[in-house]
Amino acid sequence: MGSVRAVCDPYVTMLGTCFYGRVYEERELLNMLDPELSEGGRTIIVTGPRGAGKSELVRFISWRHLDRSNLLVLSFDARAGRAAQLLEGMRVYGGLRRAVREVARSLAETIAGELSRLLSPMPQARLAAILFSVYQVLAKLEAAARESLADRVYIVVDEFHRLHGVAGFRGALEDLEDIAALLSKDRVSYGRYVLLVTTSEGFIQVGSSRDRLRGYNVAYLLVEEMDAESFRELYREFCSKRKTGCTVPLEYVEKLAGRLPGYLRELEDAGREARLESLVGEWIARFIETLEDLAEASREQVRQIAAAISEAFKAEKPYSEYGLKPRHVEELVRRNIAY
Repeated sequence: MGSVRAVCDPYVTMLGTCFYGRVYEERELLNMLDPELSEGGRTIIVTGPRGAGKSELVRFISWRHLDRSNLLVLSFDARAGRAAQLLEGMRVYGGLRRAVREVARSLAETIAGELSRLLSPMPQARLAAILFSVYQVLAKLEAAARESLADRVYIVVDEFHRLHGVAGFRGALEDLEDIAALLSKDRVSYGRYVLLVTTSEGFIQVGSSRDRLRGYNVAYLLVEEMDAESFRELYREFCSKRKTGCTVPLEYVEKLAGRLPGYLRELEDAGREARLESLVGEWIARFIETLEDLAEASREQVRQIAAAISEAFKAEKPYSEYGLKPRHVEELVRRNIAY
């Protein structure tokens, strides 16, 4: 395997493989999470293309580095949508599990139960509701335990932008701005809190996201495609765990989706069912459809829209500077298209 870093049993990725590479990203994220490097609460945004492995990186970091007795990590998957489903998929890491066992077994149900009571009335969960609810639940648990359960509290929300189905891009940005401001300013109540979210690269790229979050102790980590060697080893192990190996050669995977691990299963399933060509056709059609919708709404040519998106991405400037309106931006974020 040469110089490729692989972390295996007992850790298993969502693809059923070892965790490969990502040494730089792991180091950068750990630096951002280090309480010694920042005073008060902070917000960390992990962004990147669909399928890059943002969720897997955060899951790996939580398991390897944050599952400690003096830390508490509550992880939510925003793809669950409504508050009730969000709670069902909640993961707990760190000191709370130890303290719960020491205080009383019944307290283990307090987290989900109390959060459910506070969040269930809301059809669509919001960061503010999650943060306030966790704060209240933790206060109760610590009062019962008569001790602090965690020096640092991490609230992880995967695919954050999907929390706001109805409110859309603007609602999500307002929610994130409110919480980032609260964490950075209210050090008495939230000084030990860290919000860690993964989100579409489009969410950060479009509009004025970075400008609105400036000054609120916000850090960004861009997760791009894997390095060639690590992706090759991941592909080999992924294929070795399938009864008949892989039907889509590595070079095809890289040409169709780059070295983005999140596409492996989708491509392989399509190849096994002899519908790879139709799948790629669907991808292209979906992208063209988005461009055509935007072109029609803005009375521009598709080529002009595509050029504007490309230039904005390369220049790392808001799409609004290239003539795209907020409603166009929302569509790009919804479909996770940034370039």
